[in-house]
Amino acid sequence: MSLAPLPILLAGDTPAEGFTLTVDAAPGGYAGATLLSTSGPPVTLTLNGQPLTFPKLLAAGDVLVLQRTDTSGAISTVHALAPLAELPPPTTFTVTTDPDGFPVYQEAQTTPDADGYLTVTNATATDSEGYINLERTS
Repeated sequence: MSLAPLPILLAGDTPAEGFTLTVDAAPGGYAGATLLSTSGPPVTLTLNGQPLTFPKLLAAGDVLVLQRTDTSGAISTVHALAPLAELPPPTTFTVTTDPDGFPVYQEAQTTPDADGYLTVTNATATDSEGYINLERTS
């Protein structure tokens, strides 16, 4: 799994009760992120009502509260890493032509049938008015 930096930035003081972030599993919801450290003016972090210690893996349903009293305008940073979303496979092929001008589907996985014709195994095909459209499935 690939990870990417996910900083949380505070540029001023928070309300007295802090800034509350409820973690959820939706994209961008912080579930699966690991909080690593803070830098800049002090920030008090609590997770589910308890003081937070680093590193801390966040789970859906966690409640993170960030409190900062410094009014300087300097940036406080909560350093975190978050998993990158797995993207679905592309639905198109890269098409080039061979020396004779025939199309070559770069990512196509093929097997020949008994008559020598190729079957593309990682695509679905539709025949609409005599034209074949390949839609990549993996």
